[in-house]
Amino acid sequence: MGNGVKRFALKKSGLAIPVEVSLSTIDADHGRVVSQAIRDGRERQQADGTLRAAKNLAESALAAKSCFLTTASHDLPQPIQSLMLLSSALHETIEKPFAKKMLAMQSKSLAGMARL
Repeated sequence: MGNGVKRFALKKSGLAIPVEVSLSTIDADHGRVVSQAIRDGRERQQADGTLRAAKNLAESALAAKSCFLTTASHDLPQPIQSLMLLSSALHETIEKPFAKKMLAMQSKSLAGMARL
């Protein structure tokens, strides 16, 4: 009945509470009659508020994640490239085989990070 219209009912205590009203027609032996149901709308109103708050929280988290990913994808490649150049220059100056092997592993790791 009047979708989108907020309706209230007064309790015996005088407290106004939100209600949901629905009407149905019923074909009876003596003609068509209308059935009306009135339900307390406080529980649905509370659930709607909880759902709205959860939606807002999810949207905020999504925006924060997007901001982080944008920043990370922009700011991360430059330091990795610098480390790769430094690693390459260092490889030219090191003579010990073990140190060269460690530097090669570091270069491999940096190359993997650069592909992310």
